Amino acid sequence: PEPSAMLQRVLDAAAAGRYADLVREAPVEVSERATAQALRTLGLYALGDAPRTVAVQVKQALAQGARPAPLLVLLGATQALSGNDKAAIATWNDARDGSVDDTGIAALLVDAYMRLGDAARATAMARAALDAQPGNPAAVRGFAGASIAARRVRRRRQGAP
Repeated sequence: PEPSAMLQRVLDAAAAGRYADLVREAPVEVSERATAQALRTLGLYALGDAPRTVAVQVKQALAQGARPAPLLVLLGATQALSGNDKAAIATWNDARDGSVDDTGIAALLVDAYMRLGDAARATAMARAALDAQPGNPAAVRGFAGASIAARRVRRRRQGAP
């Protein structure tokens, strides 16, 4: 609740999108190391570090006691970037179970289901996100894309071009 001056600087850098500042080692209090590691992980991801490197950093932050749900979003992203959408979906669902906002993660899940060719699940997930936030542009786009893909799958099954 009361971050040290050093952790506050790191938090301010994250809020301002200064991701390069996040990857520097910050001498923070022992009780703040997990949070600092989580922010370092965010910085590495934002700067485009290799998915495996970021995944290792996520696991280190988790081992240090960082809040799991937000880090699971990053871990799922590294899995998706590595081509493992099934693992990403499982990880993102774990993040949802850990109180990450469903509508915030729905777009990631819709995209992953689409990459796996599961238009039905993508459509269901997109519909749920749209029902939860009717005016959300990402939910509208996700539902539109999933619906188009689902229609194409149905037409192919029916023998239409």
